[in-house]
Amino acid sequence: MDDMTLIDRSAEFDDSAHDIILPGFPTGPLGTVLAASRRIFHTRLAGFGLAVLGLLIFLALFAGVLAPYDPNEQTLTSVLQAPSAAHLFGTDDLGRDILSRVIFGSRVSLEVGLISVSVALVGGCLIGLVAGYWGGLVDEGLMRAMDALAAFPALILALAITAALGMGIGNAMIAIGVVYIPGFARLVRGQALSVRERDFVMAARALGAGNGRIVLRHIWPNVTAPIIVQASLSVGFAIITEAALSFLGVGVRPPTASWGSMLSEGYQYLETAPWMSIAPGAAIFVAVLGMNLLGDGLRTALDPRLSRR
Repeated sequence: MDDMTLIDRSAEFDDSAHDIILPGFPTGPLGTVLAASRRIFHTRLAGFGLAVLGLLIFLALFAGVLAPYDPNEQTLTSVLQAPSAAHLFGTDDLGRDILSRVIFGSRVSLEVGLISVSVALVGGCLIGLVAGYWGGLVDEGLMRAMDALAAFPALILALAITAALGMGIGNAMIAIGVVYIPGFARLVRGQALSVRERDFVMAARALGAGNGRIVLRHIWPNVTAPIIVQASLSVGFAIITEAALSFLGVGVRPPTASWGSMLSEGYQYLETAPWMSIAPGAAIFVAVLGMNLLGDGLRTALDPRLSRR
C-alpha cells in the first residue's frame, strides 16, 4: 500500500468525514447514506418537506395528465368564475382554469429552483474551494468580489441582471443563480479553511500530494454536508425570487403559467376574485415551507453532533 493510499484512508477517521452509522446498517458510504435517510424520516416535520418535494416533482412530471384543462385555454364565457365542481380553484380574468395553471406552474418553480441553485452551487463551490485552500491574495480578491455582489439586495440584483439579459425563464435562472453564489462561496470557504489545517491534509501535503488531489480527495468530501443543507434551503428562496421577478413582469414570459405571474394578474382582482391570488400564493407558501423543513431535517441528519443528541 503506497503513501497516498494511506493518506486517503486516514481521512476516513476524521470526525466530520462520515456520520454516525446506526446498528444494523452496513459500514462505509452506503451505511452513511442509509443512516442519514433514516434520521431524516425520524426528524420532526422533515417528512413533510420530503412529501412536498415529491409532490412538486410528481406535478411537474405529470402536469399534462393531471391538469383538467389546457392552462392557456381562454374561455371568455367563464371569466372570473368562483371555485366550483367544474373549476375547483375558479377561473381568472381570461377564463383560464386556475388549478391547471397552478399545476403547470410547479414546472416553472421546480425548474427555476433546481437549475438556479445548481448554478450557484457550482460557481460558489469553485470560488470557495479556491479561496479557502490557497488563501492569501487569491482569497482576498475572490472574497471582496463576493462581498460586492452580496452588498446588493438579492431582488434588486436579480432585477438588474434580468433587465440586462432580457425576459425569459433561462435568464431568470441565471440571474437567481448569480445572486446566490456569494452565500455558497462563503460557506465553502469557511469549511475549507477549517479542513485544510487538519492532520490528514497536512500529512498528504508533506508526502507530496498535489493541490488538486488534496482538494478533491480530502477537502471536498469533508465540506459537502453543510452544502447539501444550504442547497435545499436555497431552493425555497429561489422559488420566492422567481415569483417576485414574475410578479414584477421581468420573469417568465406570458402566457406561460407561473405562480408569480398568477399573483400579479390576481392582484388587480383581490376584492372581486380573491381566488386568483389565493391558489398561487398557497402553492408558494407550501413549497417554500416544505423546502425549509427539509433543510432542517438534512442539517440534523448530516451533523454528527445533532445526531448524537
